[in-house]
Amino acid sequence: MKKVLSFILILTLVLGSFGTAFAAPADVEGLPCEGAVETLVEAGVISGYSDGSFHPERAITRAEIVKILTTALGYGYLAKSTLADFADTAGHWAEGYAGLGAQMNLVKGYTDNTFRPEKTVTYNEAITFVLRALGYTDAYILADGGSYPDSYIAKAKELGILGDLPTGNIPANRGDVAMLIAQAWEKPRGEVEESVWTANEYEDTMKIRTEVLGELPDPIKMALTRALTYAAGAAAALSGEYADDYVELMKSGEGNYHPDYKRLMNTLETYRDELGAVRLMILYKDNLKDAGAPRSTLDASSSPYTWRRTYLKTDACQASFTGTISADLFAKETRKDGLVWEAYMPFYTTDGTLAGVVCVNAPAPEAEDYPQWVNSSNKWNGKTYDPELLTLITNR
Repeated sequence: MKKVLSFILILTLVLGSFGTAFAAPADVEGLPCEGAVETLVEAGVISGYSDGSFHPERAITRAEIVKILTTALGYGYLAKSTLADFADTAGHWAEGYAGLGAQMNLVKGYTDNTFRPEKTVTYNEAITFVLRALGYTDAYILADGGSYPDSYIAKAKELGILGDLPTGNIPANRGDVAMLIAQAWEKPRGEVEESVWTANEYEDTMKIRTEVLGELPDPIKMALTRALTYAAGAAAALSGEYADDYVELMKSGEGNYHPDYKRLMNTLETYRDELGAVRLMILYKDNLKDAGAPRSTLDASSSPYTWRRTYLKTDACQASFTGTISADLFAKETRKDGLVWEAYMPFYTTDGTLAGVVCVNAPAPEAEDYPQWVNSSNKWNGKTYDPELLTLITNR
């Protein structure tokens, strides 16, 4: 079955070029790492110390590298609202980053359930973390008799991200790690399925993610994440046996006269309430062929009505019928529920066949403070974004 992502961030936009110059900290000027540090500072991925220095010679810590990588992948803004399960991170400034890094399988804890945020990172470990950030799993790299660290070093060399940087079980300094990440900056990300790593079919790099997310205010990012999380949770819950029964119901043409109709509706309403959504709807896959087909669907909302014609017109909904997870980049004004964020997620039968699309309307109180995001507007800071291009899919 196609995997339903447990947590999704979808935010690919069309961005113009920005001419703002960012100078690297003074203590990296003239060093091999100067360009790399400047790139990462400009992207908002790293920062120096309060005195304006970067200290490239200092050994990087686990806390520092997990912050850099989670931020480079577009999740840094979630750190404040994320907790870690480690025994030694409560109250540490990097607790949220450690929690995110663990969820994303970038880093792992130790057998005593500690993270050891102030422990220095070796060159071999830094290479491992960066490869994971590009979607390479340990199982993939160690397949066919691979070994640590040789297989990781070989993969880094193959991808061209190692260059002349050192390897080994010695502490990696901040300047070298900046160069390692910068050399992976525009490398494609992907995922491993059935022992094969495949680049994501949409263009997905750390560079793209930071460019996109750098333009969105944190409350908007949090709001979209909320809607997408709701949709992902609903799609995961509805995939499988529920989807099988739903397809059977829709094929029957009996609508609310079908014996399973009430049970399926009750389940949908339960998920809606558990999520905290104001509307949870599912649209049958065959409606894609004919938007005007006289076929209703299941709509668990506070003000249900026949919605398929309206939603089928949206590019985000259409994209979901191809298996793409999508969202509208603006809050919608509904007649009864007020402002809502909208997200779409495909869901599947037990044999992996697309059953339909889940549509979730999540409350959008943030939009009151950002009128630019209400209804048909898709402008921010004078720049226009295209909702059709919301296809950057990230799996935490």
